[in-house]
Amino acid sequence: MLIIKERTVRANYIYNMLYVVSSILFPLITFPYAARVLGADGIGLIGFFQSLINYVCAIFCVGIPLYGIREIAKVKMEPTELSKSLVEIIILHGILTLGAIIVIIILSIISEETKGSVAVLCVMSIHVLLYPLGCEWFYKGIEEFKYIAIRSVFIRILSAVFLFVFVRTSQDVIYYAICVVLSTGGNFVINFIRIWGYVDKKAVKVREIRPFKHFKRSGKVYFFNLALSSFPSVDVAILGLLGGTIFVGYYTGAIKFVLAIITVVASLAHVLLPRLSHFYASGRYAEFNELSQMSIDYVFVTCPFITLILMVLSPELIAFFCGSGFQPSVSILRIMAPIVMTMTLVKIIGMEILFPQNREKMVTYALMISTLTEITLCYFLFYVWSYNGVALATLISNIIALLILVLCGKKNLTLRLTKQHLFYFIFALLSTLFCYFIKNLISGTPLFKVFVVVFLGLTCYGIMLYAIKDEYALMMKTAILNKKKIY
Repeated sequence: MLIIKERTVRANYIYNMLYVVSSILFPLITFPYAARVLGADGIGLIGFFQSLINYVCAIFCVGIPLYGIREIAKVKMEPTELSKSLVEIIILHGILTLGAIIVIIILSIISEETKGSVAVLCVMSIHVLLYPLGCEWFYKGIEEFKYIAIRSVFIRILSAVFLFVFVRTSQDVIYYAICVVLSTGGNFVINFIRIWGYVDKKAVKVREIRPFKHFKRSGKVYFFNLALSSFPSVDVAILGLLGGTIFVGYYTGAIKFVLAIITVVASLAHVLLPRLSHFYASGRYAEFNELSQMSIDYVFVTCPFITLILMVLSPELIAFFCGSGFQPSVSILRIMAPIVMTMTLVKIIGMEILFPQNREKMVTYALMISTLTEITLCYFLFYVWSYNGVALATLISNIIALLILVLCGKKNLTLRLTKQHLFYFIFALLSTLFCYFIKNLISGTPLFKVFVVVFLGLTCYGIMLYAIKDEYALMMKTAILNKKKIY
């Protein structure tokens, strides 16, 4: 059997950042090419199907992605229980996937949007078949972030090569669909092949396997996981139904930036979830509170500047990465930029702080209310302001979710907001105003402007932070330079 090693949070965060950065860099390389070749209609079609399939998978996984992390983390040092739990959860997930397949088949028959693109939908649906084999929850539960990062980079390189070789004209939508499936399905296949090295085959006896005992347990986090998974994608699905694939294409051009940045900033929550769950279960509340506060400070340091710089550079970003045909994406990106902070806070407070305290019901209610609000506002604002209305509806629903979590969960949140957090907003605003004037003074390609403005903006922001001797910034500098062990 393969040996499970426990690494520090710092090491896990570095490996997870490698994973996250690669998840951003590769789309930055591949998406502009795909957008120019396929156009807004082709990109919108794939975006619509991808959102639809992700939503169906979220419904039928019954909380397994989060439940699996928690259960595996509990028994990762017990080979017999680890092997048994792993096999049982895989079997349960496979059985539940049959329901997802049936739903996809029904949608392909009754939906007008899918009738002309059945072949593309069939290719995209391979993701549903491979999803239960992925077992990403297992590798996160044993904190194998190094393996996850290396494997993902390898698969992304393969999918990028496939894209540039086979997607050449606007008619190659199905090849782009294969590329999208390869970028995720390849990970699932490698995971499934490698995972058996962790299984003690002598300990797993067929007559003792009870997969459905996990159904009731995972059901406790089912709605939490469903709300968490569907929360960022319901807007795309609704826009596809109301406005068609061309509007989804414009919307996708903007939201890819926002979701990519959220993935980077909120990646800390995925790394800390197993560790914070362990701290809380072990009664180590002081360490739990300290680590939680650090994560909130991290959001306040990074998100205000990122939000404002996105607003300033939205024309250049869209022009370079999407092309001239995506001009409507500029206004969408400006409206959705604040979601970088609101959604990141929702994820950190909900998944990292409240979920380990067994407050998933509270988070579920907050996200369900927010999602219902978003659906209602999307239908109303779409007819008032088109795709910009859907973007505004998404922003409002994020703010509502955050307010509900903070107000209803205040007894479980020991977080402190000080004048330092106000300085982050002030410094971000001053740095961004400086960037705005610099952008109007310089000339050159959109990419050149982005690099110059971001570099000068970060330099200005960093100088301001160190000028007031920001504690969090100095702590991170010490941890990096001195290789200080953090938990």
